[in-house]
Amino acid sequence: MNQVSCEIVRLAAMAVADGEKPLIPAPDVEFHLARCDRCRADVEQLEAFVELLNAQSRRERTESVWGRVAESLRPSDKARTAPDHWPWFLLLGLLLAGYRVIVAASDWEPSILFKVAPVLLAIAVFIFLRENPFKVNPGLQARISSRGDL
Repeated sequence: MNQVSCEIVRLAAMAVADGEKPLIPAPDVEFHLARCDRCRADVEQLEAFVELLNAQSRRERTESVWGRVAESLRPSDKARTAPDHWPWFLLLGLLLAGYRVIVAASDWEPSILFKVAPVLLAIAVFIFLRENPFKVNPGLQARISSRGDL
């Protein structure tokens, strides 16, 4: 058998396996498969593969994925009961902005102690409030199920 006809027969067999119309008539495919061992082996392997694929079943969905994602992103009870520190942070921001305005508006050149003072003030406020300034968002905590997914 020549290579071109073998390739056409394989394509026709794949089309039949996919439920499509083959490129050549079915009797021609059967005639070729009866005479060509290589094509018959390829088609048998293809049929076994298609049978394995058809035996697979998808897991039934009980709810949408986005519902579970939204549920896992809801703020936790701990975050809802956390004290509001925004007045302290507002005061800190106003103090730092006022300091910067005074330095910019005057000819006063602060010494190293006064240059470090705003940083020390910010650190002191965060320590006083026991707040980590590097947390992204403590209110959003993903819950992990026993299966390991969200």
